[in-house]
Amino acid sequence: MVSRLLASALVLACCGSCASINFANARIDTAPASQAVEAAVPGSSDLTSCLERLGAPTSVSKSDDGQQFVLTWNWLEQSDWGFSVSIPVGDQSGSFNWKDSESDTQFVRLFFDQNWQLVDKAEG
Repeated sequence: MVSRLLASALVLACCGSCASINFANARIDTAPASQAVEAAVPGSSDLTSCLERLGAPTSVSKSDDGQQFVLTWNWLEQSDWGFSVSIPVGDQSGSFNWKDSESDTQFVRLFFDQNWQLVDKAEG
């Protein structure tokens, strides 16, 4: 009997409430093809061949010691989930909100010497 009363009260409360579920997904830039990254081989690839395979980098800089040129390709994938509910209680309302975000930034970084020969690469 008590469980029926609680269930009835819950149903009545939900009838006058507002609930929502939200999802958002964002992608900024795209990853270079894995075959293109694998084809960039330190010691045998040069700038021209790397750019032909990978396309334009996100950024170009010099290493801290100034001896290497660093080309970086960055991309980001982000997902957001959310849930909210609001229940009127007299002249006021009670509410609950929950949100979860996941963000994954990745990169490919190629290091070139002064002659634009690939000397190293990093992924993360």
